[in-house]
Amino acid sequence: MASVWGSKAVNPSVEIVQGVNDTLIFYVDTVEYTIYLDPNTYVTRKEFFTSALVPHVNEKLLAANCPVTVALGGIVSDDGPIGNAHKNVLIFSHNDTTTSHVIEDFKGNANDTVFGTIQKVEP
Repeated sequence: MASVWGSKAVNPSVEIVQGVNDTLIFYVDTVEYTIYLDPNTYVTRKEFFTSALVPHVNEKLLAANCPVTVALGGIVSDDGPIGNAHKNVLIFSHNDTTTSHVIEDFKGNANDTVFGTIQKVEP
């Protein structure tokens, strides 16, 4: 199994605009996957630890036959206005838990909106 945690906060909401920030590309075990997000404002409720973005991304991953599932995670970052900031981020995890996998090289015009850089890797 492999999981990667993004650095981009998806709380309190993420706005996806067609042709502006709707395409996410990444690699799983050297295979490229591209998903196209639907235009919408996806709200994350920190107090309930839920995000409308998670089921939408999972729907797109399934349609792309990608062996990865997304979940909502939380990290502490030092980029807050007064020090540490708690952020909700997306976690991409491989569906196969019996062997090691690599999830990497996130890009596309949606990357800066929904993922950012790899903040944490779990083998």
